[in-house]
Amino acid sequence: MISFLKKPFFLIAYAVTFGFSQETLTEKALRLEQILQNEHIREGQLVPTIIQVVDGPEEYDAATQEDFCFNTGRYVAAECFRFATTGEEQAKSNAQRSMHALLKLEKVTGTPGVVARAYKKSSKPTIDEQAFFFPHEWHQSTVFPDYRWLGDLSVDQLNGWMIGLATYYDFIADKIEKNQISNAVDRVMSRIFENDMRIVDVDGKMTLWGNLSPTIPHESLNALLSLSNLKIAYHITHDNKYNIKYNELVNEFKFHEEAALAKIVSPQYAINRGDDGLAIDALRMLHKYEKDPVILEHYHSSLERHWILLNDENHAEYDFIRQALYPETQSIDQNTLNDLTNYEIKNRKRITFMRSESGSIRLEAYWQTSPRKFLWTFWYGRYHGFINEDGTLNKPAITEKKMVFVSAGKFIMGSDVGDMDERPQREVYLSEFWIDKYEVTNSDFKKFESSFTFPEGKEINPALVTWEQANAYARWADKRLPTEEEWEKAARGIDGRIFPWGNYWDVTMTAWDDASPIGKVPAGTSPYGCFDMAGNVWEWTSSWYKSYPGNDIDNSAYGEKYKVIRGGAEFNNRSFFRCAHRYYLPPDSKIVGYKVGFRCVKDEK
Repeated sequence: MISFLKKPFFLIAYAVTFGFSQETLTEKALRLEQILQNEHIREGQLVPTIIQVVDGPEEYDAATQEDFCFNTGRYVAAECFRFATTGEEQAKSNAQRSMHALLKLEKVTGTPGVVARAYKKSSKPTIDEQAFFFPHEWHQSTVFPDYRWLGDLSVDQLNGWMIGLATYYDFIADKIEKNQISNAVDRVMSRIFENDMRIVDVDGKMTLWGNLSPTIPHESLNALLSLSNLKIAYHITHDNKYNIKYNELVNEFKFHEEAALAKIVSPQYAINRGDDGLAIDALRMLHKYEKDPVILEHYHSSLERHWILLNDENHAEYDFIRQALYPETQSIDQNTLNDLTNYEIKNRKRITFMRSESGSIRLEAYWQTSPRKFLWTFWYGRYHGFINEDGTLNKPAITEKKMVFVSAGKFIMGSDVGDMDERPQREVYLSEFWIDKYEVTNSDFKKFESSFTFPEGKEINPALVTWEQANAYARWADKRLPTEEEWEKAARGIDGRIFPWGNYWDVTMTAWDDASPIGKVPAGTSPYGCFDMAGNVWEWTSSWYKSYPGNDIDNSAYGEKYKVIRGGAEFNNRSFFRCAHRYYLPPDSKIVGYKVGFRCVKDEK
C-alpha cells in the first residue's frame, strides 16, 4: 500500500489530476478504480482510511476497521454492475475476490451466523485497536489463528453484507458460489431470526446497534432494514420461514408503513443523511424482490420522501436509483452530471496520542473518502443506460423537474375524526397521474393571460384566480385541474397521514404567515414531492362539493354549486392544513380574503 507519509507526491497527483476538466466520466472511473486498488483493497476488503504510527517504538501501518463490512459489500455490487455492463474479466475477478472476503467475515468468527465488521492478519493486538475502537470488541480467531476480527456488527454493516452477496448472487455466481452464499446468508439470518430479529454477538448479547426486532423500541429505518434483509434471505435461500416472518412484520407490525417514514424527523434538517442513503439502498432491493402492488406503494412513498429530502444535495446515485425504479419520473438532470464530474476524494488528517509502556505514541490517521461511492454510482448508471459508453450522461434523460409522478394504487382518503364532510374515511383507488410540483405562479399565468396583473416583485408567488381562470389555464397548458381525490393522494401519500410531512403539527413546515413564493418551505413537501400543499394559498380542484359515499349528513351546500378547494391558506388555523380538510367556493368566486391558487395534473407526460 502507498503510504501518505512516505509518498506525499501521491496527494499532489490527486490535486493535479482533478484539475483536468476534459476528463470523461469513464476516464475518471478507471482512474479512481486504480486508486482504490492501490490504496483501499486489502485481502478483498475495502479499506476507507489509513492509520500510521509515528514517534513510536516501531512504525505501524494499518487501517480503520469499523466500516469494512458495509464498504466491501457496496464495492462488490459496483463490480457486479461493471461486469454486467462490460463483460470485463477483471471486474468479475474483483467482485469474486471481495465476495469471498464477505464470506470470510462470517467464517473468521468461528461462530456460525456471527459476522465480523472486519478482520486483519495479526496474531496479537495492534496499536490501532487501542486508539480507534473499543479494544474489547477485537478477538483472536479460533478458525484462523493468525487473524483477528472485530465484533459488534451493526444493522448498517449487515445491510452492506447482505446487498453485496445478493448482487453477486444475481449477476455473477455459479452453482457452487450460489450454494456458498445461500448457506452463509441462511446461517446469519437464522441466528437473527431465532433471536427475535436481533443481531447477537459471540457473547450471546445483542450488539450495540443490532436491533431489528418488532418487540423492542426501534427507529423506522430499522424496520425498513428488517424487511430488506428478510426479502433478500428469502430470495437467496428459498426458505419460506423468511417469507413468513416478512409477512408477519408487514401484516401484524406494519413495518411497511414504518418504512414510508424511515428517518423522517422534525425538524427535517436534523435528518441523518447517511441513514437516508441506507434507506434508499434497502428500498432499491425491496423494489427488486417485492411483487405486491399495495406494499410497493408504501416503498414508493418512502423512496419519494427520501429522494426529495436529498435532492437539493445533488446525489447522482439517488437520482439513478429513482430513475431506474420509476423511469417515468425523469429524475436525472444537469445536477446529476455535476455531482459525478465534481466528485473528489477528500482527505482529512487526525492526530491521536496514547500512552504505552515505552512512552507516548503519536498516531496519524488519514481519513480518506474512498472512490467506492463514485464507482458504484457510475457503474449502476452505466448498467441502466443513464451513462453512455463514452462517459457522457444520457442526454434524453436530462430534464427540468416541474411535475411529479403519482403511481396507481389505493390510498386512505378522508377522516373519521375531522369535519363531518370528510367522513367516512375509506380506501380509494386511482390510476397513475402527474401533478405540478409547485402552484402555478403569477409569471406562469401571465404567459396565458397577458392582461393579468400582479404586484411588482411577486413573479413567483401563486397566481390568485377564479376557478374558471384556473380551468382555462389548465386547458391551455394541455393539462387539467386535479380531482380532490388526486389532490389528496398527492398531498398525503398512501399512509393516511394528517399533514403532508407526517402526523404532527409543525409551523416550520408551512408558509402560513403570508402568501409566499413557491417552494419556500422544502421541509413541508408531500411524500411525492409537491410543495405548499398545506398553507400558502388554497388550491382549486375540478370536483364539485358533494358528499362522500356513505355520508348521509344533510348539507345544503352539496351539489353542483361550489368547487372544492384544498390545502388551507396563510391566514387559516392548523386544522385547515390537514390533507383531508375540504372547503368550497363558487367557480367564479372573487371573495376578498380568500386566496385561492391552483396546480395542474396530466395523465401522460
